[in-house]
Parts: sequence; structure tokens; C-alpha cells
Amino acid sequence: MPSWILWLSPVPLSAVAAVAWNAWTSRERGPAETTDTMEEYARFLKAMNAPIPAPRRRDVARAARD
Repeated sequence: MPSWILWLSPVPLSAVAAVAWNAWTSRERGPAETTDTMEEYARFLKAMNAPIPAPRRRDVARAARD
């Protein structure tokens, strides 16, 4: 097998992979269940409103040295 085929094969393979990924991500999806969506949104809000823990003293000193 010629070596140029091995060097150039990633080009069309990556193009085919990109087209396949685009087709997969833009496919038609069915309607979501309302209860599932609301539960996921409530979990998201809980995570966003959670307090951010203060860094430990050792981590602050280490970050100041770096």
C-alpha cells in the first residue's frame, strides 16, 4: 500500500465522521416528558444556587506560590 494513502486517509475519514456527528446531533427527537424536564430543571436550579465552598487555607497558599 502506498504511504501517501496512509498519510491522506485521515482527511476523508474526519470529514465522514463530521458529517455523521452532525446528522446524529441534529436528528429529530420526540417530545420530552414534562415531569422529567421539570425535575431536571429543579436539580439545575439547586446546583446553581448552592453556595460555593471556600478554598481551604492550604489550597490558597499553594495557588499564591504558583
